Amino acid sequence: MAETVYERRLIERVHALWQQHATGGLPKPSQFRPEDFGTDWWNCFTIDLKQTPVRFSYVGKSLQNAALPVSVPELAEYARGTLLELISRQIPRAAGKKAPLGFGGQVLLNEGELLYRAILLPLSEDGERVDSLLGAVAFREVVAEQQAPPSDIAWCNREIAERRQMASRLRPRSDASEN
Repeated sequence: MAETVYERRLIERVHALWQQHATGGLPKPSQFRPEDFGTDWWNCFTIDLKQTPVRFSYVGKSLQNAALPVSVPELAEYARGTLLELISRQIPRAAGKKAPLGFGGQVLLNEGELLYRAILLPLSEDGERVDSLLGAVAFREVVAEQQAPPSDIAWCNREIAERRQMASRLRPRSDASEN
């Protein structure tokens, strides 16, 4: 019996779903249904590249800009000052690559300091020309108390240095006149 493995990273789950549909080239937007994503759909968005200006076709609940209604789908207006604006800077690269583009990092935005991972997945009606993107982003706020502790190696190096320093203070100094 085949064992089902649950992928814990949101962008990996969305990417796996995209790969299922990308067997004969780029998948079509119509191949994806919200129910295929479950609650991951809340962290997804689609961007229509055929229209000028570029527009969101869909923005998940977790990514919606509280300051603007979803009825303002123009990317530049809707995403201003949000994580979506940062992600949208990668649109030309993702569309030109014609392959999944994953990226992430730490960023300071109006909402505070965020740690994020994102993926942009090309979609095409004709299987060749990228005319829309499916995106997914996982993020969390970084609070001072929650900042990642230094790596174990860095901690060990500091600990060793501190112990050496303490040992050198405790060690009696040899007097040159004793010899």
